[in-house]
Amino acid sequence: MTPTPIAILHTEASTGWGGQEIRILTEASGFQNRGHRVAILCKPGSAIAGRAAQSGLTVVSDAMPFALDPRTVMRMVVAFRRFRPQVVVTHSSVDSWCAGVAARLLHVPVARVRHLSVPIGPNPATRFVYRALCDAVITTGATIRAHLIQDIHLPESKVRSIPTGIDTARFDPRKADGTRVRKELGIASEAPLIGIVATLRDWKGHRDFLHAIAEIRERLPELRALIVGEGPQRRNITHWISELSLGAVVVLTGQREDIPDILASLDVLILASTGSEGVPQILLQALAMERPVVATDVGSVAEVIRDGETGTLVPPRDSRRLAQAICAVLQDWPRFERWAVHGGERVRERWTLTRMLDDLEEVYARVAVAPW
Repeated sequence: MTPTPIAILHTEASTGWGGQEIRILTEASGFQNRGHRVAILCKPGSAIAGRAAQSGLTVVSDAMPFALDPRTVMRMVVAFRRFRPQVVVTHSSVDSWCAGVAARLLHVPVARVRHLSVPIGPNPATRFVYRALCDAVITTGATIRAHLIQDIHLPESKVRSIPTGIDTARFDPRKADGTRVRKELGIASEAPLIGIVATLRDWKGHRDFLHAIAEIRERLPELRALIVGEGPQRRNITHWISELSLGAVVVLTGQREDIPDILASLDVLILASTGSEGVPQILLQALAMERPVVATDVGSVAEVIRDGETGTLVPPRDSRRLAQAICAVLQDWPRFERWAVHGGERVRERWTLTRMLDDLEEVYARVAVAPW
């Protein structure tokens, strides 16, 4: 039976483009396709604003200069009265404060999504957002949920872990064309190719990744590597590539939309993050594409990458261990490919887009108010 349509308003103060924003847009589009009424309130000129408009979603613009800005709160009250949401879903700090207060003034329930595994400190004001300014908390991993329950003392019934679901029709190894990507980037079909797909942020571990490449290259001079994404660390990464004499090895691709083909081109997908992760979408995408994975054991990564079953886990900030793990995969690729196939089966069983939307629909329906 089709659920009763719900009016859902997302708020996002971030201006960048990464896993968090991709999840918001994917969810919003999915719910709109299911017949719900959806809008995204975001900063003008932000990456998500443009992409949401292109996707046919309703976009509400607000500068949101800082948390608890009274003018922003009052503008949100006006925007909420116009859109009439039955539930407001907040994602970042500034919008969670402003939208939380605006929603409370109008008696509209709020669901706060916690995307990252960064621990919430003892600041009472920060904890107030989770305790008083929302009716439900959604996390992207069970580890984050456990932190909120054990350390912030939220009731178990208030917090639910719902990792990002993967569109397995799009991330299908039978449809992707990795050969095209290799030809485009000038990489020989027989060259071992590894890659990291992530926003270029300091905690994504690009420096450790590059140091691991420098070590591996001594044993595998034919190795090539991709760094896929854009972000504030691009200048530093370019400097490190030059410093380590890896200009002939590493290709900085910039932002790419053909991620299934990128993954199909790789022999190994690397996640080298030093912290902050929930369940990274790229890991689920790589497993759906049946690609071997080497990942650092941070955040909720171990919920997806089971060491010795669906991939290899290494400690963060340890480029030598990372290099050793990558070499092990490249030297015994068929064994690790079997792990990846098993990982793909798990994704199709547990972490699909349909499953994510079903679970979120359940949460929103539980807290939503009656139509205005």
